[in-house]
Amino acid sequence: MTSPKPAKFLVDIERRIIFLRLSGVVTEEELFATARAANNDERAKGGFDRLIDLTETTELKISSEGVRRLAEVAREFNVGRRALVATSPVTFGIARMWEQNLLLPPDESRVFDNLGDAMEF
Repeated sequence: MTSPKPAKFLVDIERRIIFLRLSGVVTEEELFATARAANNDERAKGGFDRLIDLTETTELKISSEGVRRLAEVAREFNVGRRALVATSPVTFGIARMWEQNLLLPPDESRVFDNLGDAMEF
């Protein structure tokens, strides 16, 4: 029996947003692979927003250097706003580190502790 994928994404063309959901234990390599797959998806060219749901993530195995490099990769792609949702204190802290490394104004990227506020963003 295979375990479920810890990361997946859905492209909503009508609303021009990519929903990414990470669950369980997620490694640095899986984060990079998911980011690249979502950013290279042909359906989502031209500034789609991102909503990254970390609420089902039990552990993020990423170094501070990995967070910095992931932010660099994120800056390379033409995307709209980015909203991250994290409910555990550790995951929320890692998401905030990523947000700070993006070097974007608050109206372009924000971390939330609930999905409702992220959807409104």
